Amino acid sequence: MIVAPAPDALLHAGLAFHRAGRLAEAARCYRDLIAAAPDHADALHLLGLVEHATGNHRAAIALLRRAIRLRPHAGQFRANLGTIFLADGDLPGAEYNFRTALEREPDNADALANLGLTLLRANRPAEAEVPLRAALALTPNAADVLGNLGACLHRLGRFSDALAVLRSALAIAPAHEPALACLALVLDAVGEPSQAEACHRAALARQPDSAACHTNLGNFLRTRGRWDEAAALLRRAVALRPDDPDAWHNLATALVPQNPDEAEQCCRRALALDPGHADAHYTLGTVQLLGGRMPDGFAGLEWRWRRLGFAAPRRFDVPRWDGTALAGRTLLLHAEQGFGDTIQMLRFVPALAQQGPLVLEVPATLRDLARTLHPDVRVVAGGDVLPATELECPLPSLPFALRLTLDRVPAEVPYLAPDPARVAAWAARVAAL
Repeated sequence: MIVAPAPDALLHAGLAFHRAGRLAEAARCYRDLIAAAPDHADALHLLGLVEHATGNHRAAIALLRRAIRLRPHAGQFRANLGTIFLADGDLPGAEYNFRTALEREPDNADALANLGLTLLRANRPAEAEVPLRAALALTPNAADVLGNLGACLHRLGRFSDALAVLRSALAIAPAHEPALACLALVLDAVGEPSQAEACHRAALARQPDSAACHTNLGNFLRTRGRWDEAAALLRRAVALRPDDPDAWHNLATALVPQNPDEAEQCCRRALALDPGHADAHYTLGTVQLLGGRMPDGFAGLEWRWRRLGFAAPRRFDVPRWDGTALAGRTLLLHAEQGFGDTIQMLRFVPALAQQGPLVLEVPATLRDLARTLHPDVRVVAGGDVLPATELECPLPSLPFALRLTLDRVPAEVPYLAPDPARVAAWAARVAAL
């Protein structure tokens, strides 16, 4: 008669295989144990980790949730579930599980570190700093945590602190590529581009087959206008990681000035891999505008709010205007970006004022200038109380809403006029110089 292994023996065998990296054999032990004891929380948890390690995230989540139902106060179960959500890019799900894990185990260093990373990826660096420092208090020599804290401080503009932290990370792990890359960004920010480039090249020398290192140096050179060198590096990154939409988009950005047709092809490759890739949509829109394809190009620019680091659109209690006839409805047009963009888009206001009532919100500095556009437009300074309106549209979105084509760009100039009294005052002041 064959005697089945005892549950403890199966668990220990599975753990031994797991630690040795023999995941298929570990999974077999865990499954045999679950078949004999379906409510064995540890086996469900460990099998979930194996499924995660082999890329089967959906099965991993299901197994970890079963383990959590059986043992709801196990903080590590929650922490590992958060890690899977983080790997999938589900930042709200990751944050919830890491915070729940820390309610159970406040000193769980992994949960603290990963919560910090989650908040950093969500572009919330001020919040990320707190759990990252707490993780470092528990694991002071963790290079990954130091690197992430350095990235956090870089985003907060605390460059001297970031330099110190990143150099500590590299003292522990000299080949730590993310820390080297972030150190290069900080050095660039403090006006040391030659050191920044050397840092990128050092990372690439240590990891010559790293797509990330090629990408970082390529993007750095692109920002310096060294297009050919940048494109060569970014082509190599694509060759190393052809299924990465970010790699295709980075290459596109280097090709836009000199080869917009190929840049468009790269954007489309990125979008085939990730149809929701906001940066690729935006860059594709830029390329289309360069080629005079205005409706498609302005549609691409509407993806700007989904780009990392771009401020979210303002929220109003009225619908966004879609370019249809106003039919007596009051439209709020509001500034979104810099003075140049605002002044450029004000050219549309006179014609729109003939369709219906307009409220125009601009920075206070431009208020008096904007009042010269049309006598019936109510101009409000940014920050003042807005009157009631029925529709709204950011000024940079007007070309998209209007389905603008090149032959319909308002070309009557000047459409703005300075205050004659101010002109005279400045003329006198300049003459006196």
